[in-house]
Amino acid sequence: MPGVTETRQRAPRHHQANRTADCETDCRGPLRILARPPDIAEVLRSADEATRADMVGDLQRRFGNAVVSRFLDPALDRRPQLQRYAVNLPVGTADCMVVVNWLNRHSPYIATSGWAKTSVRFSWAGPLSFDGTAPDLTVTVSDPGVTMAKSVDMPTWNPTAPVMRAAWSSMTATLRAHETEHEVIATTWKATLLDRLTNLSLSVASRTAGTAAVTAEWNSWIAEHQAEQDLKDPFTAMLDCSAAETESAPAEATPAE
Repeated sequence: MPGVTETRQRAPRHHQANRTADCETDCRGPLRILARPPDIAEVLRSADEATRADMVGDLQRRFGNAVVSRFLDPALDRRPQLQRYAVNLPVGTADCMVVVNWLNRHSPYIATSGWAKTSVRFSWAGPLSFDGTAPDLTVTVSDPGVTMAKSVDMPTWNPTAPVMRAAWSSMTATLRAHETEHEVIATTWKATLLDRLTNLSLSVASRTAGTAAVTAEWNSWIAEHQAEQDLKDPFTAMLDCSAAETESAPAEATPAE
């Protein structure tokens, strides 16, 4: 079974991420983590996003996804990659219908999820175990692990008209809250997937059929997750300039004394 091994040397207790090649300026060799296993989670937490990605890649290459998943900070799953697509309208635009029409025409997700999109990717890892004799074998997953990656894509714009600025802020807050609901579904499903993988037991005719059988079952679970996500979409939030316009109208209609 893969695992993280300790380097047994008499040296000060510290951890660092080193490149395999020494250089004075730019090191572009593969990143390798020289750390005691209890320190790996701390290293990943403290690293910037780019370095963390390199570090996770190194750990996955050497030890596999199942081992890496035990050292990843669970909080990393709760921090989605937040992307932005630009609203290409003049910042002085004050007509809400102009903005709504633009979003309906140009949102990259209008045909599926609406004005924003939460994307979730799951992967599983773990060695297969077999019991019995072919063609009556039972396959299970030993020491299973599930990893999740999320991204949220939202429209971005900085209107300058006070009415539009208030309406846009309210709308995007509602839109972001909706995408958070998608994230909650994904987080719940991550736990469900791990539980199902842990308790999975399938009948197969041969060892070579084991991976395909587990993968097929996994894919059916992923389809269930996506079906639940799809029930919440498409979604568009209210972009409403009327409240501010209504408040300003009486003042403008009052004659000067």
